[in-house]
Amino acid sequence: MNLASKPTLDLRGPAPRRGFTLVELVIVMTIIGIIISFILIAARDGVRQSELRATQALILKLESGLNDRLDALMQLRPEPNFSHGYLAGIYPDAALNDTDGLPLMMPRAVLPSGFPDTKVRTTGRAQAIALADYLKSEMPDVFVVNPAALAATPAGATYPLDFASRPFPGTPTDASLGAAANYILPLGHRVRGPRNFITSTGWDATGYGDGNIDSGFFSSSNPQLGLTGRGIYGASYSAASAVYKNLGYLPTGYDMVDNDGNGLIDEWGEGVNASNREDVQARLSSHKHETARSEMLYALLVEGQGPLGSSFNADDFSDREVMDTDGDGLPEFVDAWGKPLQFFRWPVLFHSDAQRGQNIGPDPLDASGGAPPKFIRPYASQWEVREQDPLDPNATLMSSAWWSGGQNAGHPFGTAAGAPTYKSGGVAAFEFFFHRITEPMAFSASSPSAADYWMYWARDGASESGVGYRRAFFSKPLILSGGPDQEPGVFL
Repeated sequence: MNLASKPTLDLRGPAPRRGFTLVELVIVMTIIGIIISFILIAARDGVRQSELRATQALILKLESGLNDRLDALMQLRPEPNFSHGYLAGIYPDAALNDTDGLPLMMPRAVLPSGFPDTKVRTTGRAQAIALADYLKSEMPDVFVVNPAALAATPAGATYPLDFASRPFPGTPTDASLGAAANYILPLGHRVRGPRNFITSTGWDATGYGDGNIDSGFFSSSNPQLGLTGRGIYGASYSAASAVYKNLGYLPTGYDMVDNDGNGLIDEWGEGVNASNREDVQARLSSHKHETARSEMLYALLVEGQGPLGSSFNADDFSDREVMDTDGDGLPEFVDAWGKPLQFFRWPVLFHSDAQRGQNIGPDPLDASGGAPPKFIRPYASQWEVREQDPLDPNATLMSSAWWSGGQNAGHPFGTAAGAPTYKSGGVAAFEFFFHRITEPMAFSASSPSAADYWMYWARDGASESGVGYRRAFFSKPLILSGGPDQEPGVFL
């Protein structure tokens, strides 16, 4: 046998397979980690962009509904009442006012034989104020809960919600209504005034309200319509009814009818009784104020009652767009991060320390550089866009005769002691009830230099004293989200 042909046995065994070293594994893992981090960052950015687009799309959708509602409201021209006329009037002083102490620029009415003459409200400025009053009541942007309404038997708490209202000063025409009379809309509707008929031969001239009373205008056989007004506590009855409905009121509490004949519409007694009181109070107790603006927006656009109805149906929104984050029964529009959207009636081109806006910077005449920022001549003409108000196309709210405190020394809504002369009682009252129309960062020197004439009505210097600044802001709806960091950038 040929032993040389036998295979040689390798006692060292098979050759080992070559693997990754520890360094190589670390390098590979690092590369994989970097790739994964890039993927996660891209995915996170994609999610962020998706959230932003979803929130922006929701806001645009809601803004379209608000604008449609606003356009519909703007087609109506509410008739001014006496209170609007008093706010719009000119009151030079006690000696120069009309003999009855009422303002100038209010033509007299023709009344039936046997009734004294009085004044009516036909000035353009009164119409502008009446429209502002109407729009605010039909599109309130917020509400607060009256704590007294949470009591088991709320004494005098006829309405649990206040829609940012302001009381019209004066004596109610019906003492049984109490303080509620000063909050009935339109402004001054149930407050004593010359229209308030007292006897067959006279009028009550002790107040500046509209003077509606229960006994009728001229006689018991001719009852005056609209004694209960169109709203209360800052909102029309139709705007408020959508909120009351979601709070769990009975149908008689949000039907915009005075069912019990007490001069109040949709008050607590009409909407709440033993059958639902516990549920309604529990919802009011759960309410958080940060949700109020979004809840008001939902009530207007989805649960809208009255002749305007609603702009959307509840089915038009997903469960991620509408939630009840505080469990009070009032749905809210929420952004992609689950936070309620905020809804404002925002003054256009309004400047403040928090919202600088445009054309504000260092004082160009300040050589030392220590003066605070000021406006850098933004008013090239008297027809600046910022001074135009679609609610007041004839610029009646910019009339220097009405604006100047110096020319309205006898205004019943006079400013407080020490107030600047450029703000009359009429301007102060308008800002009290609606929104600011004077510049919060206005130049305040008592004797302006020639370089500051651009801020005033005239440009000749001498006539500037006591006339005041040229301003006419107006409001428009604003919806905003706090975004990913949940900081909306405005005071809430």
